Amino acid sequence: MALLLGFLLISGASALLVRKLVERKVGALTSYQQMAENAAISGFNRILSQLNNPTRTQYKGYLYRIDNNSDSGYQWENINDANNSNLIELEEICTPTTASYELPTHPEDGKVWPVDLVPLQYDALENTLRKDGSTQALAYYRLRGFDSNFSDDQASGIFSIESLIKRTDPSNNKEIILARTLLTRSLDIKFVVANPEDWSVINAAKFEDINLLRIQGEGIIGFNVDQYWDKNCDQGSLEQQIGSTVIGETSPLIWPIRERGIPGPVLYEKKRIDDQGEDKIRIWSFSDSSLINRGSNCTEIACVRGEDWNNNIDDYRNASDNNLINKESNTITIKSDQICKGSDAESPCHLQIEYLNLSKTRLLIENSSRPIVIHLLSPNTTTPIPSQISSGSLQLSGSSQFCGVDVGSSNCNEKSERFIITNGRDDGDYANLCDASHGVLEFGGSRLPAAWIGLQSGTVKLNSDAITRGILWSQNICGGGHSLTLSTYTKSNNELAVIDEAEKIWNWRKDKLWGGNGRQTIRGIRGSGMDLFEKF
Repeated sequence: MALLLGFLLISGASALLVRKLVERKVGALTSYQQMAENAAISGFNRILSQLNNPTRTQYKGYLYRIDNNSDSGYQWENINDANNSNLIELEEICTPTTASYELPTHPEDGKVWPVDLVPLQYDALENTLRKDGSTQALAYYRLRGFDSNFSDDQASGIFSIESLIKRTDPSNNKEIILARTLLTRSLDIKFVVANPEDWSVINAAKFEDINLLRIQGEGIIGFNVDQYWDKNCDQGSLEQQIGSTVIGETSPLIWPIRERGIPGPVLYEKKRIDDQGEDKIRIWSFSDSSLINRGSNCTEIACVRGEDWNNNIDDYRNASDNNLINKESNTITIKSDQICKGSDAESPCHLQIEYLNLSKTRLLIENSSRPIVIHLLSPNTTTPIPSQISSGSLQLSGSSQFCGVDVGSSNCNEKSERFIITNGRDDGDYANLCDASHGVLEFGGSRLPAAWIGLQSGTVKLNSDAITRGILWSQNICGGGHSLTLSTYTKSNNELAVIDEAEKIWNWRKDKLWGGNGRQTIRGIRGSGMDLFEKF
């Protein structure tokens, strides 16, 4: 009995010991795995902190545009390699990528951050994850891959971060991997032009015969180039390509951008109300020339027709017939309560204009209570309507003037953020450059004292030295040998940027609708996807 009892006690104690040893081993493995998962998260945060570095002189957000994995050859480290046959060309061609803009230095010589294993603890002799009487247990991370998707308006990126916990076997000096984890995390990628000085206040693909291009205030000149354009970031050389002397307060002033294009009318759709008459969208036409016939029913400078006309020139009617305008001598005023009736008083009012040619008339539109968006329509060349009266163009010459005014005033208020002139992708004739026949905005002097010009497929022409306030985006800017001076500050406050005033009205960035046009800052923010951990 004593022997049997002793045997049972020894067996039970041995089983308990084995169980405790197994539990300790399993617990250690679980602990190491948790350490590896934490190391993967910490490694991801360190990579993200570099890409989202808020210091302008250490900006690395451009890396979000470049895939970085084994299939692509880890392009992050090749971006400055001129001998690399797969050298990456950024959309914003002159974005700095060297010196403080480069990848951080790996703590170990001969290795590249972050694709080679990076230790979380830089002093391995002083740090260990577990003090269990063995050698130091250390954590490492590396970027296994980054893939981006810019095909949609909502760009995204997927990071794959590998982490491992390892220690050195003192008996043979070999490394022992205690745990390994692969973290997959998705991010939303946001583009924003962070400051007024980074906005392209002048933006075009073609600059021709401009004597002097001057920007008074903050902002840069966006130079749209195609994919075959050779990289050139020298400001003097770029000035020669634009073909004019340029003066501005921001440096660098000329900013080449590869095939981004001009923002279109979609930016101004918020709470859109179209000007209508008899439940039909109203089309406007203006001319103080007697050389163009707009039908027997159009005998005045301002005429309108319905959108669904029957190609009959007599469909035009005098705008005064329906009390749409007030006329005094050589001044026509369109009052805010005469257009876009029955709508919210603050909703942007959209006017469709197919023709405007004025040489001695001031055309004023009240825009202090609501923004006015003027659409230059694509031409209707169907006979018998003469194509010139549906050219989708604005031409101002002589003593004419076109501007927004406060209610009851006849003085241009120069609130460019409330006076938008735009056209769509197919409404202009930009392919013919300065010989464009439609989709043209022509002015000079102070005939267009303030406007937010966004001609996605249009051409701006100068017929004399011009001074205006606001924004000028157009496929072509043709100087005709004249100079252009653009003020980017508001008239009411010569230190407040027009950009900031426009944001208050349209809320592009606040509502996350659009990040702006110019030198972008790219940031990664947490997306809606779930984290995925894989043990291997």
